[in-house]
Amino acid sequence: MNKTKKSGFLKIAGLMAAVMMLTTCVVAGTMAKYTSSGTADLADVTPAHWNITANGNALTTPVSGLEWTIYKEGTEQKVEDSSVTSGKIAPGTWGYATIEIKNESEVAATLTVTGFTAPDENSTGLEFGCTYATDKQTTYANISGANAVSGLSNVALAKGASIYLYVYYQWAYDGDDTHDTALGTAAAELAFSSVLSIVADQAVPVAAAGD
Repeated sequence: MNKTKKSGFLKIAGLMAAVMMLTTCVVAGTMAKYTSSGTADLADVTPAHWNITANGNALTTPVSGLEWTIYKEGTEQKVEDSSVTSGKIAPGTWGYATIEIKNESEVAATLTVTGFTAPDENSTGLEFGCTYATDKQTTYANISGANAVSGLSNVALAKGASIYLYVYYQWAYDGDDTHDTALGTAAAELAFSSVLSIVADQAVPVAAAGD
């Protein structure tokens, strides 16, 4: 009887030992795995750069000291200093000053220019105008025939692109001699009655095709 009980106990003990061995193998298999850990360095977010320039300076700096390029009336030939002092306007000449508005930002922009009022042609005898173009112009026909600044409203200005503003004049040689002489005798500046207002805004972002 004791022998039978002992034999049964040994069988149960053997089964338990086998179960424990199987469990140990399963646990050992679960524990044996590849594992790594690390960190993510979250960089600072950088806003897109915004920078609109006028003749190389920030648009917030008033544009002044414009340089006039002077030509003989009816030609594309510059006037010699021996006939008219450099930078001075006189009957028989035409010329222009350029303001380059450049988008040096990392976003597209739009440009609006208003406020141009030329000296009264009737009082000066000169024709003045202000136009714009998307590329450099050098001839009177192109400059005077360009788009009027009054129509420059929300015009696209892509990244890296420029818009050129041209203030130009033409002073006829066979005009009102008495009036022209009075202008030359006074040698006073021909003042524009208003300040050119140049405003650049970020353009509305455009989604990429297919997104």
